[in-house]
Amino acid sequence: MAHLETDKFIQRYSQSYPPQKTYYLLNHDPLHTTCTPDFRTSRTDLLIAHSENKKKHFEFTQALLSEFVTVLALEKPLSLYNYSIELAAQSLEHGQDRQRGVDILITNSQQKIMLGIDIKLGKNSSNLNFNGGHWLDHLKAPFINLTLGNWRPDIKDWLKNAVKPNIKKNGSIPDIPQLRKFAISRITNSLMIQYSMLMGRSPRLFIPETRKDYQVYRQKLEGLIDLFTQVESL
Repeated sequence: MAHLETDKFIQRYSQSYPPQKTYYLLNHDPLHTTCTPDFRTSRTDLLIAHSENKKKHFEFTQALLSEFVTVLALEKPLSLYNYSIELAAQSLEHGQDRQRGVDILITNSQQKIMLGIDIKLGKNSSNLNFNGGHWLDHLKAPFINLTLGNWRPDIKDWLKNAVKPNIKKNGSIPDIPQLRKFAISRITNSLMIQYSMLMGRSPRLFIPETRKDYQVYRQKLEGLIDLFTQVESL
């Protein structure tokens, strides 16, 4: 049974990286993303090795798990408002044209990219409950960091002692509701700070060059703030 449950967890993770997927930017311009077979296989093999207590690329595998559990924590509340959260494809995770990559995407029901998130296991030194971010031109969407170390300083221990056993048990991961609450609050605050900086034309924020992109940036931030404010009140 344990092996069967492990297979379910691993299969769901592997299916999070489809070979091809299309998103839509401005004027419904398509953005085609890809994941190579080697990419999917190597990441799946890392989780399998991790579940078997092998120390192969341990830190990197913990980072992969942190991204996946963040998706698992947020997917249900976001789906109530017809939004999706998913792991970013290989071609987006690695970035392009000097644009930084992202770990996670939030999309609406039309498969338009609304937000890119970069998961960090470290801790932001600021005591304020938010992370920085800016506009990503190649995604035509806002971006934020999410430092899980600000949820709990022993985040790596939690990944090892609470998340890792779930690969075998496929049961309820302890403290997922608390992770969800933290992530929603921090994302909301990060978006609100970014919106305030955009409205104030802060020199610390990368502001789109064109009027159209500026309007899209503002509108997406407004929509996301409204979304996460509603999710936070659930």
